Amino acid sequence: LKPIFASLTPYIKFNFVLAAGVAGGLASIALCPAEEVRIRQVADPGYASSSIGAFVRLVQENGPLASFRGVSVMLSKQVPYTMVKQVTFDLLTSKLYIVLAGVPWVQATGLNVVVPVAAAVPTAMLSCVVSHPGDTLLSAFYKGSSSRGSFASLVGGIVNKDGIGGLLRGLKVRLFHVPVI
Repeated sequence: LKPIFASLTPYIKFNFVLAAGVAGGLASIALCPAEEVRIRQVADPGYASSSIGAFVRLVQENGPLASFRGVSVMLSKQVPYTMVKQVTFDLLTSKLYIVLAGVPWVQATGLNVVVPVAAAVPTAMLSCVVSHPGDTLLSAFYKGSSSRGSFASLVGGIVNKDGIGGLLRGLKVRLFHVPVI
């Protein structure tokens, strides 16, 4: 989406953030049915023998829009993640190419190998931090009865029970997990 948004306003960095936000929103919409199917199959392995079978059963039982019931929660995770991931990676790689261009061992290894790898880990960690509250909400949403309430009631339920820190539960593990993959 960057080429489409590149000249939208005179502020190119804003345009790239906006493109990343739209990309995250589109990804959220696309991922909702897959997440609903995945959660259903994990929670009830006998629900269907395949992902397609699970999707068809979900639509038959709950209607065609049922798999999009978690879109607001998915947006709260995916949009911040995608925005920070794309913008941070672009920023870090552009700066690292300049800084590392004269380093002999980097030249020998190749900038096209060293720079993306060096930029990927901090990018992944920052993306995890900003999207983790959304990840916590997504887990709570698909966990059970809390999924029937509004987005605000879901957030309120976690904060009332565990304080604001409840939205960050599991962040340390995610900070290890996401950069590794």
